[in-house]
Amino acid sequence: MKKAIDLCLDYVKTDRTGDRWIDQGVGYALFARDEKRLFRSINDENYQSLREKYETYFWNELDRHISDYPPFRGLEPQLQEKIRRARSIFSYGLAFMISGSVEYKMMQTEKQIIDLIQVASDSLFKGIKDEYGIK
Repeated sequence: MKKAIDLCLDYVKTDRTGDRWIDQGVGYALFARDEKRLFRSINDENYQSLREKYETYFWNELDRHISDYPPFRGLEPQLQEKIRRARSIFSYGLAFMISGSVEYKMMQTEKQIIDLIQVASDSLFKGIKDEYGIK
């Protein structure tokens, strides 16, 4: 499990767009596309207790990777967490679809995946900032 998690972290930490937060979501989806069996095994409910052991490790690595992310500067830590967790739901859903039998033409190439993650991330970030009156 740790090797699979570390490989996934390699994917999410790879610079593809110049935006570390976007790269995390894109990397997760690409890991699911390229390493379908590993992705499915990491998320298999039969391995839930083992996965829980590594979930904190995974999130701590993601936290370190974007600890000084400029768009999050000045935001309360709880709001940053809310934004990141909400976007992770989208990233997970996209990755799950890509790793399975559901595949749409709009999520086949890396460029398309980047575009989807970018649109979802920007919309989510803007919506939460608007909701909280943050400029």
